[in-house]
Amino acid sequence: MNPIPHQPKQNQPKIRFNLKAKMIALISILIISIFIVFSFFLHTFISNTTEDQVGKRALHVAKTVSTIPELRKTFQSENPAAMIQEIVVPIQEEKEAEFIVIGNTESVRYFHPGRLPPILSNRLPYDFLYNQLFFISRS
Repeated sequence: MNPIPHQPKQNQPKIRFNLKAKMIALISILIISIFIVFSFFLHTFISNTTEDQVGKRALHVAKTVSTIPELRKTFQSENPAAMIQEIVVPIQEEKEAEFIVIGNTESVRYFHPGRLPPILSNRLPYDFLYNQLFFISRS
């Protein structure tokens, strides 16, 4: 038996990059990496700034609404929810607020638009109060 003669490997062309091609590839990768990192930080900055501005705006509206003398007087009436609605709806429309929640010091909700039927004279749940205070306190 004759052994199979050893066949030489076919020379496949090796791709070799010269120094110029290597430099272009590395610099391109560096520029793309810097762009991605910059975009991430820019997105984070814009998100945080927007959240802070929305929180400050909500806090400002809340402080403004709480200082309205007519609103404070309505809590002493028999049906404060109806009177509160007359006061708050124009403010909500003017400030383009999605909703404004009015409650008293015992966490009883008297005005919360956007709910059908509206949930009035119910106690606000603790987690709702905590989340709202947390959001406002972050701003």
